[in-house]
Amino acid sequence: DLGDFEAWADLCDSLVNDGRGGTFARARCDMVIDTERSGFALAQEIAFASWARLYWAGNKIKVWLDAAATPAFLFSAGNVRECKIGYLGRRQRPNATEVSFANEEVNYDQDIVSRFDEAAILTAGQPVSKETVEGTGVTRPGQAARLAVSRLNHARLETKRVELVSGPESAHLLPGDVAYVHTSALGVGAS
Repeated sequence: DLGDFEAWADLCDSLVNDGRGGTFARARCDMVIDTERSGFALAQEIAFASWARLYWAGNKIKVWLDAAATPAFLFSAGNVRECKIGYLGRRQRPNATEVSFANEEVNYDQDIVSRFDEAAILTAGQPVSKETVEGTGVTRPGQAARLAVSRLNHARLETKRVELVSGPESAHLLPGDVAYVHTSALGVGAS
């Protein structure tokens, strides 16, 4: 879907703080492909490192952007047949992230940028639970750092998993769409 890819390009081109008093484009892909591999798998890795996810919708490749969005639907007792909400405990979520990338500042040698959820580790005394991600196409330390912070924010903020069954009124939703879930109306807890 060309419109999705244009929106992704616009997100990548938006200027963000570079961590050094200036700005740069949010995401840039610099890489040499010197091994044989699945093109779609490589595209998914590049998307992951630049705030997007790719998926198939029918015969089109769609792009979900990891960006603020307006909720597209409300799930409530009127349109949900089954609902399960599970808590994602701190042990299931990392509080430290390492991003491995080819650093342009040191002749494209492999480098690692690490970020920690200091509040969880130092204040709350949680043990370090680390995840390591590959920054495919990432060559700037600032972009690697932003990716690490983004992963930590997801881990810190995504505390529940909702599984539900709804009717045809929600058939228009796509992966990544934002929706409200009115859980108290479903009798499964606070919303």
